[in-house]
Amino acid sequence: MLLSVGDVNSMLGVGDLQSTWDYPALGDASSEPRNCGGIAAPALRQAYIGSGYLSTRIQYFQNDLNQEVSYTVAQQVSNFQSSPAASGFVVAQNNLWRSCANQKVTLHTVSETTYWRAGMPFMAGGELTGGVLTVTMVQEADFAWSCQRALSARRNVVIDVVICGRHGSTKAPELVQKIADRMPPACTARAEPNDSRCTPAVFAWRWAKR
Repeated sequence: MLLSVGDVNSMLGVGDLQSTWDYPALGDASSEPRNCGGIAAPALRQAYIGSGYLSTRIQYFQNDLNQEVSYTVAQQVSNFQSSPAASGFVVAQNNLWRSCANQKVTLHTVSETTYWRAGMPFMAGGELTGGVLTVTMVQEADFAWSCQRALSARRNVVIDVVICGRHGSTKAPELVQKIADRMPPACTARAEPNDSRCTPAVFAWRWAKR
């Protein structure tokens, strides 16, 4: 279900993105203020712990960040017990993201701390009908470097992505849609909410076999 590095390269019109991380668990990053939820990045524990997610998978790609056309991309899929649980997660994140609009957000990772300015989140389509929540994050130390976050629920699956670039990006909703388009038939409206075929482990297997 997750896109291959070649597919992401094609979407962004580049050819040199490389896979740097593929992990079946949440990351170790955190952000402040904590009430901003997952606005800063996918796979934040403060967003997902206690949300009812069952399993997750995250992948990162990047190219040479010193060149003019440079990107980092993260794509994450998480399965929940039911469709209402997945869409409820997006509703809750929408409220948290909006509470942090136009605020400074600090992102802590194992290697660095960075400072961002959150834009105004926007929900394209309905929260409960597969709409895509987006927001732009601008790095305060380098205003040319910005990220677009996108979050959406499809069936019992939450798709959570970010695309960062030297001159920003508007492709995050497209990435969400491309991931959604690859959902196995088991993850359509005809499937049982907790169908074992709708899990990130299966998504990764299908992606690897393509």
